[in-house]
Parts: sequence; structure tokens; C-alpha cells
Amino acid sequence: MSVTIGSTKIAYQKTKVFDTAGAHTFIHPLPGKNIEVFVELIGAAGGGFSTGGSQKDGGDSIWDTAGSNNTASGGTGASANNAPGVGFINGLYNTDVRDAVVNHTIANGLYGNAGFGITGGAFATGGSGYVKRFNATISGDINITVGAGGGLDEGSAAVNAGQDGACIVHYNVIESETPVQVSATPQVDEYAEVAWRSAPDEADLPIGTNTFTDVTLNTEVIDTGNNVVVNGDDTFTLQAGTYEVNLAEFYINNGNDYIINLYNITDASVDLIFKEVYGGSKSESNSVGFIKIASPKIFKLRAMNSTGTGSIGTISTDFTNSDAGVDSRVRLLLTRKAYS
Repeated sequence: MSVTIGSTKIAYQKTKVFDTAGAHTFIHPLPGKNIEVFVELIGAAGGGFSTGGSQKDGGDSIWDTAGSNNTASGGTGASANNAPGVGFINGLYNTDVRDAVVNHTIANGLYGNAGFGITGGAFATGGSGYVKRFNATISGDINITVGAGGGLDEGSAAVNAGQDGACIVHYNVIESETPVQVSATPQVDEYAEVAWRSAPDEADLPIGTNTFTDVTLNTEVIDTGNNVVVNGDDTFTLQAGTYEVNLAEFYINNGNDYIINLYNITDASVDLIFKEVYGGSKSESNSVGFIKIASPKIFKLRAMNSTGTGSIGTISTDFTNSDAGVDSRVRLLLTRKAYS
């Protein structure tokens, strides 16, 4: 038997980028479940200055317009050739080396280019948009606004316009989930007993010479783990597991050497030889062994006498009083170990 106690999850980091001005929606990857996201929110850059044109500020970028309204403001536009815009990175102006100064960037160099203007040999850039970085817990889709870059009423949009803002969302998504199963092994040993039970005044079982005789097994005395079934034909079925096997109160008489084994009918194999003994009047055998089976198997006990005559299960035929009760002539004790 196995039980699921957890799971193995394989998660990958994902990034979603929104970098064009206007309204957008971040689609929740696991609707109805809370997930953590890390957000980089960047306002748009302001426009550059140009003679004859009024500068424009960059637009704000907003996360969760219907909820928290986290906002990264846009940078302001340049108001004159010596009055650059203000922002996360302020604008620049230069009258001599304008070719050496290019649009500056923020957020790892990806977003936030500010526009710059040219008036004769002078120019001034707008300010870069402001940046907000934060964690958020979300359970549904999120509405986003990306600010538009500040432009000019006159002049070249390609040169003078600030860059649009951006919203960058980092999150983890579970690509696969595999249940983890463990074996639910018993915490204590389980015990069973199979026996030949009869009244003390009943006859014993004669054993063949140099040929095996099946030993009578007719009773399931106890079974704490439902591991054994007595089949009614002197055989029994064991479930998978590791067993300590004890053969107790086994009586023999009149013969010479005896051998008793546990025979695996399912696999046609001898799994245990309990003991060889020298026969004598009412000798007793107590033997122990171990077996391990990976699937249910059918077993029986077999006994063989080497020479002479002999029998097993002899108690006494003198007990004729009915109050003597039933006795276990042969007792096979089976303990299924907890580490099976």
C-alpha cells in the first residue's frame, strides 16, 4: 500500500513585458489562486526642447488601475535649451558636444530613453521616467496603464519624443506536479497462527518413508494483519512480506531421521527446511526460519521419515475425557515483520 504525502513541483520563472503606451491586462496564470509577482514599473520619459515647440511631460505608468494604483510618474519635458527635464535621471544640456551625449536609459538599459532637442548647436533632453519596484500578491487579472512618451507640438517626433514607459512582471508558474508516494509499511509486527487442531484422543498422522506426507493444517487460530488464509486442503496462502516462521509443538515417534519443510506450491520450491531430528518416543521440535515473498503464495508443510515408521502430532490417546478439549498438534507461527 502507498500513500501520497506531498508532491514534487517544477517551477519556472516567467517575465511579461508591456512597453507600448496605453491600457493592458496581465492575465493571471492560475486563476483563483494567490501568486506572488515582482513588478518593475517605469514612467514614460519627457520630450526634448526645440525652438518653436513646447515640451511635453512623459505619462505615468500605473499597476492595478482598479486596486492599489501603484504609480511610476513620467519625467518632465525640457523647457529650454538650458533647462532639461526632471525625472529618475534628470535631463542633460550641452552647447558644444551634443553628438557625444545620447539618449540615456534606465531599468537595465531597456527602457526610459528621453527625447532631446536641437536649437542651433544647443540641445536639452527630457527627464527619464521614475521607477517603482515592488512585490504584490494577486489572485486575478491586473489592469495596467503604460505611460506615453512626452513629445513636441513641433519638431521631429523621432528625435524629440521621450520613450514610452513600461511594466515588467516577474512570476513563477508550475509547469508540472508529480505526487510523491511512500510505502505505508506496518509500524508493528503482525502475527498469525496456523495449526492442526484436534481432540487429544484422536490418532496421530503416519509419515511415509523416503516420501513426503502432507501435514494436516486445518485451523486459522489468529491473524492480526489479514495476511494468511487457510484453504481447507491442508494448504494456506500468505500475502507478500517478510515472515519469521516458527514451527512449535511438533511431536514424532518410532522413526529414525525426519525432515520437515515449508513447500511453496505456487513456485514449486522448498522455501524452508525446519529441522532434521533423530526419532524417538515423543520427541519435540521447535524451529525458526525466515522467508520473504513479493506476492501472495500458497504453502503447505511436508514431512518425511528416513527409515522405519513414524508419525507426528502424537499427544496421547489416553485422554478420553471430553473435558480435555481441543489441542494444537502442530502449530505454525507466522510473524510478518514491520519492515516488510
